[in-house]
Amino acid sequence: MNLSASFSSASVMPVKLLRKARELSFNGKLRPLHAQISLTNKCNLSCEFCSCSNRDNNQELDYAQAVDVMAELSSLGCQAVTITGGGDPLMHPKFEAFSHAVDHMEISQGLVTNGFLLGGLSDECLRRMVWCRVSASDDRDTGKLIGEVVGAVHRAPAVDWAFSYVVTKDFNPDKLEQIIRASVDMRMTHVRVVSDLIDLQGVPDMWDIQQYMVEAGVDISKVIFQGRRRFTRGSSRCLISLVKPVVAADGQIYPCCGVQYAREDMGLDFDAKMCMGSNIQDIWNNQLSFDGSECSRCYYSQYNDTLAKLIDPLEHEEFV
Repeated sequence: MNLSASFSSASVMPVKLLRKARELSFNGKLRPLHAQISLTNKCNLSCEFCSCSNRDNNQELDYAQAVDVMAELSSLGCQAVTITGGGDPLMHPKFEAFSHAVDHMEISQGLVTNGFLLGGLSDECLRRMVWCRVSASDDRDTGKLIGEVVGAVHRAPAVDWAFSYVVTKDFNPDKLEQIIRASVDMRMTHVRVVSDLIDLQGVPDMWDIQQYMVEAGVDISKVIFQGRRRFTRGSSRCLISLVKPVVAADGQIYPCCGVQYAREDMGLDFDAKMCMGSNIQDIWNNQLSFDGSECSRCYYSQYNDTLAKLIDPLEHEEFV
């Protein structure tokens, strides 16, 4: 299995786009096949590396508004949604009701969470998830987190579970090793190891981390190491904004999940200058893709290049 292409879209060959080419557009217009939604900015943690640390913590989508947004996206061909933050999505008081509503729309669901509130979810809700990625880091109580996740995995074993581990300037190899070994014990799909995105130069080199784990005898066959020090400037024709839009807790549409740190002067919040508006029908009917030329950091250039090649007209297509 190609782990990177299966479980990530940042800085990887966009194999999924090629396989979904026929479904990407309708009448020549790109469709929001995979939406991401931040139900709430509330969080039960306060992490130094949080890329949304300047957000309004009390802001969250009203349940009816969140459902209406997903219904509109569904009408445009949305097939999947990642429920994420903002804050931690499980802090939203109607998380389970929202998940139930999305399930009735026949939209596949993925969940990104810090994991400490998984015990409060019903078995039914947990089992609706296609996958769940639990955030970990150098500053977390790893033993407590693993305990929470073990219980959730036991209740919903069919879900594709994974960890995402943020490496900070205070890298703790023992904690990462503990997370990787726990993922093997729980038969998770993978562990993604990423650098602190707001302090890329302060964290250890990802190659050194990988070598350390190998020398410690850790099985890294299902570990994706993503240093994120390599990126490009944004594209003026940011087509991924029409395929993988983000709905933030303010109800506005943003081009990707990296707008908080995409500009030279990181806003550490969903930057109003990068907002695409809230009129979903207008955005997609008129194909109002985001102008990403002001983004100093982009990890989706391969996606954008591929999307352009897939939708731009060609002659003699049958002569492959």
